[in-house]
Amino acid sequence: MYPSGMATPPSQKNLMRQWVENWQVVTEESERLKTQALRALTEEEAARQFNDLDCDPALLWRSPERVLSSGLIEQQRLFSQLHERPPGPRRRS
Repeated sequence: MYPSGMATPPSQKNLMRQWVENWQVVTEESERLKTQALRALTEEEAARQFNDLDCDPALLWRSPERVLSSGLIEQQRLFSQLHERPPGPRRRS
């Protein structure tokens, strides 16, 4: 406790409040810039950046479903189901 009996002096509370407000602004701006950069990213640039990682593709994580399949057959099955159904609310199968 501080001498005035307050847990945190007003000046310290103001500093903490400013810090939190600044952090929120910086976080929002950072997310905005990241989104802008990702939208501007071309496939060629994404491929170049990926290749610059100089990583053995065998070391990349793949979900268990992708180990044996590219997912193309599953995607075709789902598209086929959507094509066969009449329009309306979608239900999970």
